[in-house]
Amino acid sequence: MVVDDAQVFEVDIHRVSIESSPNCSGDRVQLFDGDVEVPLSEPICGNEPPLQTFISRSSVLVVLFQSDQGGADAGFVLGYTVVEGEPDDVDIDDPAASGLRLGTQSVDTFHRPYKET
Repeated sequence: MVVDDAQVFEVDIHRVSIESSPNCSGDRVQLFDGDVEVPLSEPICGNEPPLQTFISRSSVLVVLFQSDQGGADAGFVLGYTVVEGEPDDVDIDDPAASGLRLGTQSVDTFHRPYKET
């Protein structure tokens, strides 16, 4: 996702139901800041969403979902807010006090598992 240069993302992951594996080596979702060379989060899998809000330092957010061929779970739900302000102006400890909120969106990838009839 890309916003104007003077904007950044605040991301919260609300629900997770992704196949659990050691080090999330199977299915996983991960957030990246700018490109896939700059991780914003660790790989996320299992059923416990992270408790933290992730804040980008750039105007580009990559949400990468990777899956192997084993198992199927419901997915994940994340919400993001676009914040007006240079990345250095965002207070990591109190993102709500930083910048002007331009709107919140939700990305819902939860689905019902496929069942053959």
